[in-house]
Amino acid sequence: MPYFLAKTDPETYSIDHLEKEKKTVWDGVSNPQAVRAIRSMRPGDKVFIYHSGGLSAVVGLAKVISESRTDPKNDKSAVAEFEFLGRLEPPTTLGLSPHLNAAAVAP
Repeated sequence: MPYFLAKTDPETYSIDHLEKEKKTVWDGVSNPQAVRAIRSMRPGDKVFIYHSGGLSAVVGLAKVISESRTDPKNDKSAVAEFEFLGRLEPPTTLGLSPHLNAAAVAP
């Protein structure tokens, strides 16, 4: 089962938001490599949620619950729906996770 890394600025959208909402459409991605990663996501794939501001760390885990599709706001981008699975306690920096091999998906 593939794992991905979804990067977000916690001031824009944090693990707190995802936990409260339970599900979200991951959109706003413009980096070409990240868009390719989203296009390759399939339901059931797991996604590490990475906060890029403040303490940069993996803070939670989500599951892809939809096929990826073209972003209706930007035909060069893609979106997928994520469902909250849990938090990582303690949050884990990428420097402490040398075996973490995932494609970055940044909005």
